[in-house]
Amino acid sequence: MATIEEMKQEAKLRMIRLNLQPAVLEKFEEGTLYITSAQGAVRELSPESDYFELVEKLKKGNKLPYHLLEDIDSVSILFVSNESADWPLEEEYAKQHSYMAYVSEFEYPIFAESGFISIISGPTGIKRVG
Repeated sequence: MATIEEMKQEAKLRMIRLNLQPAVLEKFEEGTLYITSAQGAVRELSPESDYFELVEKLKKGNKLPYHLLEDIDSVSILFVSNESADWPLEEEYAKQHSYMAYVSEFEYPIFAESGFISIISGPTGIKRVG
């Protein structure tokens, strides 16, 4: 099992691979998370956000959230688990643009689950595509 510091290092590597803005990475190191909207806008996650409770739930489950993607009908929370033995496989998936995330649909939050999602990154940011 990984320590929180090892998880933070792994999260930073994934954020770099996703080509997130340097300011987002810097703020992550200070404990701040950001959300990328469906339109590509990036904003800070505030404690008043509807997603804050989901992030806290993941943390209690030995997962380290590092970025959120907001879609029209769902939110995807990218995370690193404390199971470092899984990281090499997750890195292989990342080469195929697939990242581990907790996904919660707005209409049916009871069906929230963790799994791999497809993400593309470009000059305007990142976007979930599958």
